[in-house]
Amino acid sequence: MDEPDPTRKERKIVDALSKLGYITNRLGRLATLIGTFTLVNLLFCFTTVAWLGKSIHFIKTDDFFFLILMMEIFFLAIVVVSIHRFDRLRRNGDVIYQELSDEVEWAPSGSLRKSLRVDEEDAPSLERPNEIPGIEIRIAFRNFLVSSDLPLVEGPAGRMFYLLINFLGAILLASLTLFSKV
Repeated sequence: MDEPDPTRKERKIVDALSKLGYITNRLGRLATLIGTFTLVNLLFCFTTVAWLGKSIHFIKTDDFFFLILMMEIFFLAIVVVSIHRFDRLRRNGDVIYQELSDEVEWAPSGSLRKSLRVDEEDAPSLERPNEIPGIEIRIAFRNFLVSSDLPLVEGPAGRMFYLLINFLGAILLASLTLFSKV
């Protein structure tokens, strides 16, 4: 049986590394977008609560409350869609990462293994006596792993944290605007 052309295999690895780099960049941009809109959302909530606490009657109109709720829904929608896209990209990146590491026959160890959440029952099959791949591949792997978490809270808990903060902000503003129309 013919062996695969090594240059073809190398091209596939380079293409996969390019895709992983693209996904890494997109994850970084989405993480920044999610963090920024969550911060803007929190500032918007606190500012609105401060305004509603004062007795400024000219801003306590139905139009003002409608504007507040629409802006809050806008912020919430951006964060929810961004988190969905972030998670989808992260999963695609995980597939490419796993396939690339299998292709170059390299298994992570130490903290990198923990970052990947490698099951201990899979550990013996991942131990390979092969040499470590080149620096470019290792850097691409580590960049992806760093970019696959949102700022401040790592893992799936990070995505849930950002969703919870934004939903709580929306609920807070909706309830305050409904009950402060007195």
